[in-house]
Amino acid sequence: MSRPWTVQVGYMVHYANTVTVEADTLDEALEKAIGTANEDPAGWRSTDHVTDTHVDAVSEGAGADPWGGGALPVPDRFAEGGEPPLVTVRIGPDGTPDARVEGGRARVRILDA
Repeated sequence: MSRPWTVQVGYMVHYANTVTVEADTLDEALEKAIGTANEDPAGWRSTDHVTDTHVDAVSEGAGADPWGGGALPVPDRFAEGGEPPLVTVRIGPDGTPDARVEGGRARVRILDA
């Protein structure tokens, strides 16, 4: 039997502010760029790019608060980031690890204690 659901969907609209900064390192440049861009509200422009529509929040029931106490987890395939990549790590007979990433990009760290 059908039942009501309250779902908030959305899409992101991208704005950008391109700035030039002087810095000694990449981290310093990125910190300065964020600060400089935020201090220049007139420099922000729409990139005319929007993301795919995705689900922000969901709750069962008509008129329910999808962000409230009855909020349900949004399945990855409907979320803004989509399904994460699958990382499979196999350890060979000689103990050598081999990592395989499917469905996107991932950072994999394998530590040998």
